[in-house]
Amino acid sequence: MIEFLTDMPFWAWFLIAGGLLVLELLTGTTFLLWPAIAAAIVGLITTVQLDGQWVTQWLLFAGLTVGLGVFGRPYAERWIRNMPTDKPGLNDFSSSRVGRRGVSATAFVGGQGRISLGDTEWSARLETGHGELAVGQSVEVTATDGTVMIVRPLGQA
Repeated sequence: MIEFLTDMPFWAWFLIAGGLLVLELLTGTTFLLWPAIAAAIVGLITTVQLDGQWVTQWLLFAGLTVGLGVFGRPYAERWIRNMPTDKPGLNDFSSSRVGRRGVSATAFVGGQGRISLGDTEWSARLETGHGELAVGQSVEVTATDGTVMIVRPLGQA
């Protein structure tokens, strides 16, 4: 095994890159993307030069992995975050609740109470400018503050 690692052919780097890409696809974290790209680059360079210079190959692999991880990760995260989607609020708690309608589960005293959204009760607070709220009154979520729903009674502007 040591002999193979010290005299790795170019195709071994491509196998490592492919294996790391498969693992990356299974995890989806982008952590294994950088060593996979680094292994592919070392494989390409090894086809032209560095043949038999195993220390140089491994140092190049390590340096590329660190460099790509440090400098590439912010770009990848920004790109993933800005990708168009047909469900923009899927994993965003706040935006996925805004606009939903429910009913007050308790009377709102001092602007605080609980509402039912579907089969779940949530702590809620009335928007400023709205008074008390009775049990069973329809509300609409206008914003969130952590896990507290900010609501307004329906039928009022």
